[in-house]
Amino acid sequence: MDFLLQFDTDLLVGINNLGAQWMDPFWLFMSGKLTWLPLYVFLLANLYFTYDLRSFAIGVLGIGLVVVLADQGANLFKYGVARLRPCHNLDIKESLRMIKSCGGQYGFFSAHASNTFAIATLFNFYLAKFFAGKRFILITWATVVSLSRVYLGVHFPSDVLIGALFGILSATLVIVAIRKFFPLNLR
Repeated sequence: MDFLLQFDTDLLVGINNLGAQWMDPFWLFMSGKLTWLPLYVFLLANLYFTYDLRSFAIGVLGIGLVVVLADQGANLFKYGVARLRPCHNLDIKESLRMIKSCGGQYGFFSAHASNTFAIATLFNFYLAKFFAGKRFILITWATVVSLSRVYLGVHFPSDVLIGALFGILSATLVIVAIRKFFPLNLR
């Protein structure tokens, strides 16, 4: 276990220190919550034009449910596990390039990773025809957003990995429920 924790720390410090000041604005932008508002509007518009009104409403309900599961699940774990964010960990804080304010005290696991992977998974299901052959686009987006958290020094790589897996699981549960109880009808 000590080996894995040390590997996690070394990987974090390595990724964080690979950065340069000229790259910081890009990673801050990628990590920004409002940065992705146009993407969300685009995805919702495609959802609206793909399904009938009833199915669109169910789709929006599914989005709300998956975001609550992914985001609040991350918060429950953060306070339940109480693992310090790297930027609050005095043992490694001096080894990190601090690019932005640290955020909350605990970081296991990343809500950014959980939310973005949940949204990517859900919309790959909702818009399967639109993203046919291009599913990697949303997964790449979620991966870059998640990596931004490591680059910025606010999450360990394992925080991001577990967050991504939790987000995928959250979306999968919602997808199973939608398929079973509320089948979606295309226009």
